[in-house]
Amino acid sequence: KTKLPHPPQRIENALEEARFSVDPFIPVDKQVKSAVDEIRPLIPLSFTTVKLAFKIAGANYGSVLSLVREDVLREEWLPDGDWAFTVEVPAGMKIDYIAKVGKRAPDVVVKELD
Repeated sequence: KTKLPHPPQRIENALEEARFSVDPFIPVDKQVKSAVDEIRPLIPLSFTTVKLAFKIAGANYGSVLSLVREDVLREEWLPDGDWAFTVEVPAGMKIDYIAKVGKRAPDVVVKELD
């Protein structure tokens, strides 16, 4: 109701109540969906997403594509040889996502879409 994030302790308690345990041999991002499915009946959850448009130099295409392939909603090659693509990510991951792309393409241009 308040639209504020749940405190970490509340999420930990819900995971414990749902008897969800993290598998150390599986990447955390692969386990998030099942964890959310388990705790959704216990605490109210809503997710806000943002659409981001990126423009990177064509030379960085290969390394960036391997990072964003699963998230790309739309992509196109621009006349100047740059690659443009759009992704939708959880609002809380926006800064981290931009930083990850920026490490592989230092000349990245990012714009948040409505």
